[in-house]
Amino acid sequence: MTKQQTSKPAALAELHSTYADLESRGVDTLTSNKKSTGQIANFRTALRAWRSVLSRESSMPLGKDFGEMFDSLFQRFQDVQSENVAARTLKDRVEQILWWRSVAIGMANDDTLPESFSGALHLAYQRSGLTRAALCRASGICMGTLKRWFAGDGLPEHDSLHAVRALEKVLDVRPDTLICRIPARRLRGSERREDAKRPTTTFGERMRRNREGLAKFALEPTERLFAQWQQLIAIKVDFSRDDATPRNTWRLKPASRVSIDIDRSAVFDGQVCPSAALHFQLVRCFLGYLATPRKYGGQELPAAGLDTLAWLVRDDLIKRYVKWIQNRSDGILHSGVLTALNNLRSHLRPKTGAVWLMTDLAQTLPAEGRPEAACDYDSATAWQARCEAAYRVLLDHQKKLQEQSKGEKSRNPKETMGSLIRQESPMLELVRIISAIENQPPPAHHKRSYAAWLRDLLLLKMLQRHPLRGHHFAIMTFRGSAANLRRAGSGWELDFPLSDFKNEKSSSAMPYTVTLHPTLNVWVNRYLNEARPLLKHSSASHRVFLPSVSRRKSLPVEVPEEAWGFTSAGIYHCIKTRTAPYTESGIGLSTHSFRHIAATDHLKRNPREYALVALILNDSLPTVLKEYDYMEAQDGVRALENNIEDAEEQYRSMSSRPNGIAASADNAG
Repeated sequence: MTKQQTSKPAALAELHSTYADLESRGVDTLTSNKKSTGQIANFRTALRAWRSVLSRESSMPLGKDFGEMFDSLFQRFQDVQSENVAARTLKDRVEQILWWRSVAIGMANDDTLPESFSGALHLAYQRSGLTRAALCRASGICMGTLKRWFAGDGLPEHDSLHAVRALEKVLDVRPDTLICRIPARRLRGSERREDAKRPTTTFGERMRRNREGLAKFALEPTERLFAQWQQLIAIKVDFSRDDATPRNTWRLKPASRVSIDIDRSAVFDGQVCPSAALHFQLVRCFLGYLATPRKYGGQELPAAGLDTLAWLVRDDLIKRYVKWIQNRSDGILHSGVLTALNNLRSHLRPKTGAVWLMTDLAQTLPAEGRPEAACDYDSATAWQARCEAAYRVLLDHQKKLQEQSKGEKSRNPKETMGSLIRQESPMLELVRIISAIENQPPPAHHKRSYAAWLRDLLLLKMLQRHPLRGHHFAIMTFRGSAANLRRAGSGWELDFPLSDFKNEKSSSAMPYTVTLHPTLNVWVNRYLNEARPLLKHSSASHRVFLPSVSRRKSLPVEVPEEAWGFTSAGIYHCIKTRTAPYTESGIGLSTHSFRHIAATDHLKRNPREYALVALILNDSLPTVLKEYDYMEAQDGVRALENNIEDAEEQYRSMSSRPNGIAASADNAG
């Protein structure tokens, strides 16, 4: 952890203000918001009920009641009230106590500075006693920038937030005192970085370099290519065709149960096929490579005749393409290279491959795509023979590549969470990160930022205890008869059917029905009552997690309002952005990182319990063995050191007894 993260977190401190002060502040706020006398009376009644349950007098200080003790006290309050008041009254009082907590947080964050950024900066500067030159030297800000901020001529942009944090330190004001006065549109996702340049991984740097050299190369699809793709999907989703098996068919899902960014290539018969979107992107990239200029390593073929799946019959070009993407990955023969080859090859498989079955494709292959002058591509028999020959060549090529492969990944998970999984207890480090985020809420009066913080915190806590994939958190619902998050007694439970898992066709697959931990129940209640109503589509959508801003675009299939919300990429971005300031590397965790951490932590504590890890992740045992075992040499050394320490302790214990060692030796003899 960095110095910033381990120094005193900006938690809700122990408050010396009394309950009478809180009630006075709350009444003033309600009055200024033009609440009626009856509404104000209801809020005061809720606060007095809270005091009654906790045996608090109005003259007593708030202490930690609305800080670190709030969750346990809030649960106690709900338990007592549920026995004494009607369900509707209990719901109202829960919401009202959450509001009183926001008032308490506001009192803790009250810094008496003006609301505007320039006004707060100017007053903090006057109180500091520094000269402008001294302030510039200490914070690293140029005089021109400081003058503009003082005058209110401009506000800090995203890339200047590190400079604002430096100002906060030099002026000795509470962290985020100035940051919170910058409009949310400039914060861009509550970024809290100290450095202007965002840390990146080897993969990120490689992608940046590739974009600079060749920004986009995937072929723009034409109507002809889309028509062929619809024909291909029809074959792949037909479970009644000859030789159809779970392994060579694709699933169709309602638009409400997918988390991808839906495009035209994924839509068929009013439903969505995520596998189709993935394969279509691979095809587009291959066809785009054929048109790429030779100076970038491509084939520089005329783009006019490339918009056909018939080009997949050219095994020689596919082999060159695979080598090209390997070269763009710094020569790493990673799993993505092999996956691309395997997926393209699968469409040529005799009897089951869609391109093999679509014999009319032969007519669409242009002359430059037919290197064998004597070869007859036009007859169905000749086309299928050519597909089979290409399939055999690519299969042999894949076997050779697999022999060379070292199982490397294009995105090395150890780069983003290496410091965590190398720890003796990775889960302990994760707990520290989540705790630090919990103790640094944004000001409550920044409602959108506060709602996003509470949403992300619930996401983190749920991922920690239920390390499913980001897809599940994107599609998670809490309304309707098939809700995934639903009431179970006084708490909540998660229920995902088998169809929501990517390994649905596996014999080891199972649905996921579990009860939430009591501590999670508190956060679920807080989020649903306090934060979710402030997020986009909260009234219409049934989904649990919602964005704070909406950039909905026109989709090729109608998505019902109750399914509006995040894509899995949106969930990924929330988690990565929120955790980045709290990791040692400055690189945020991904949703998938939680699966790696959960698996690694358990295996370090309980070696060889792979079957139990498969249950934790709701995944197959082969996948766990292949993807989630991060035991390293250091873990072996650590285990040996523990054994040595135990032996030394045993030796010292024996040495302290009269004739202990000798007696032991005699017994051994």
